[in-house]
Amino acid sequence: MAFPKRYAWIWPSIVDTATAQNASKQGLWACTYCAGMTIVLVFLSLFDIQPVPNVKINMWDLLDVFLFIVIGWGIYKMNRIAAIAGLALYILERIYMWLYIYSPKHSSGMGIHFTLAIFLTLMFINSIRGIFAYHKFTRKSLTKNMLSNATQTVTKPKSNRGKAYYSKGIAIATVMVIVGIVFYIVYAKMGYKRYVDSGYAYYNKGDYERAMTDYNKAIELNPMVAEAYNNRGLVYNNKGAYDSAINDYNKAIELNPSLALAYNNRGYAYYNKGDYDQAITDYNKAIELNPSLAIAYNNRGYTYNNKGDYDQAINDCTKAIELNPKEAFAYSNRCLAYDNKGDYDQAINDCTKAIELNPTLDAPYNNRGHAYDNKRDYDRAMADYNKAIELNPSLAFAYNNRGLLYDNKRDYDGAINDYNKAIELNPSLAVAYNNRGSAYIDKGDYDQAIADCTKAIELNPKDAIAYINRGSAYSKKGDDNQAISNFRIAAQLGNSAAQKYLRYKGYQW
Repeated sequence: MAFPKRYAWIWPSIVDTATAQNASKQGLWACTYCAGMTIVLVFLSLFDIQPVPNVKINMWDLLDVFLFIVIGWGIYKMNRIAAIAGLALYILERIYMWLYIYSPKHSSGMGIHFTLAIFLTLMFINSIRGIFAYHKFTRKSLTKNMLSNATQTVTKPKSNRGKAYYSKGIAIATVMVIVGIVFYIVYAKMGYKRYVDSGYAYYNKGDYERAMTDYNKAIELNPMVAEAYNNRGLVYNNKGAYDSAINDYNKAIELNPSLALAYNNRGYAYYNKGDYDQAITDYNKAIELNPSLAIAYNNRGYTYNNKGDYDQAINDCTKAIELNPKEAFAYSNRCLAYDNKGDYDQAINDCTKAIELNPTLDAPYNNRGHAYDNKRDYDRAMADYNKAIELNPSLAFAYNNRGLLYDNKRDYDGAINDYNKAIELNPSLAVAYNNRGSAYIDKGDYDQAIADCTKAIELNPKDAIAYINRGSAYSKKGDDNQAISNFRIAAQLGNSAAQKYLRYKGYQW
């Protein structure tokens, strides 16, 4: 195959040792380019400049620089193994980048990367061609010289066999070091993937310890992969280690600022910590990065529901359903918002749809039970709470809600037993302490009621109902000063019932 003279460098013609040497230099230039560009990127990273989207450069990339320098030196010395190692290292690096780094979001620059990769690959191939041809021509020339001198009388030269073996030993050792380093880098940069995949499989099975072990191994092999930190954050979140989860999500976002799921997951961790405003900020960012991410709308809606903004909660859950009509959680959460708005029939319809989509979910049964409870359909409410607990015996909210049902039926001992179980499962569940305090008031145990309401306030200082219940307990004990003090705080928090009571008693707040 012959190219026009101006393009002959693409596939140079090799006819003798001189042209072979010229062709081999392409590999040297390719190594120089790879090492030089990496040095520039590492230097820019020192100033927090990352010019290549989705690629985090740091000092560890200087290992690549070292390898390309060693390989370039081997090519300069016309070493065949070095030439092959150069092509192998470059191709493996490109495969790694295309499979695990570049994303569709940055596809606009893929054409340039692909074109450059073709040219550099050709340069390494030409280097291999040149070096192998050089050794071929050298052998032919040596054989020819030996034949022409065969009839001449020569003095037998002193044997240099030991020196030759020593040189070969050094060359073999150098090649083995290069190959070992190349394979280590490939293992470190690409071997992590199987640990990420197995960790995710263990996570879905609920085996969080083995999932954590695999994610730790993936990060050990390649500490520059955002996916591993994001997934490990999910494990921490499910174990209740919210600060550790947030740290991992922070690292994932640092490595990949466009990873919408990391913002969504960090938002959920902040939600679990009770920081609803920060959670919403993260959900907003996730939606900005990926407007089709249904789970972010669903989670934001759930957070708005807990802030008392039921209309916004319904809007977000509706958007999540529009994006993913089979998202059972979105129906369940919209059910909760409708229930809180007092639209119990619509709430029941949504939770029934969620159960139809996924009969194994506990939340829709729990939420529908609450709606039935509010409609005073206690039998259906009890059936739903029992089903939720059957599906998930660790669902503290279901025990809390069933306790409320017992409370409505004036079965205070049954209510307290369920509140005890809810608190055992989730010692940070403020509403369960408050509800148990209310049950103790109904039983006449005012000191225990005050203790429970105080704990509820400690966990959630903005819970006006807890102040009202504690005020009621003090009032029944005859301590009017403490009672008024608690009602005043509830009124300041915006509770209309407390405000009305204080007006009736002639007090300001």
